[in-house]
Amino acid sequence: MYRANSVSGPLLRAYDDTVLIALALSAFLKPGSGSFNISAPGFALGCAVHTALDPDNLRALLRRVAVSTVAAEEDLVSGCMETDIEITARVDGIDVVYRAWLVERSRQKSMRWNPSVVKALALLKEHSALYEE
Repeated sequence: MYRANSVSGPLLRAYDDTVLIALALSAFLKPGSGSFNISAPGFALGCAVHTALDPDNLRALLRRVAVSTVAAEEDLVSGCMETDIEITARVDGIDVVYRAWLVERSRQKSMRWNPSVVKALALLKEHSALYEE
């Protein structure tokens, strides 16, 4: 799995894939949005959240997780198991696709929120970017 180096500046405490996941979640949480794409000569970056759940229900759930890490309860987990965050990049003709799942199984076989997703939501909360409705 690809892991990015740590970043500097105001995002100093964000590591690994947290910043990319935060970008995708920020676009998803923004009302009337869902994904984003940016491009420049030789470079493109896209982020999207794919889910079978009702998008508004998922947005509300993610905001709850950001405020107080809601336990990965069975009724919540069932819909989130199929929800993933897809990040695509193209740099000088090389395509990279990275996928992060909202929920994963721990070593004890119990369900838990992906720690990178929890960190990304905390980062968005810290920067007031949860787009509360």
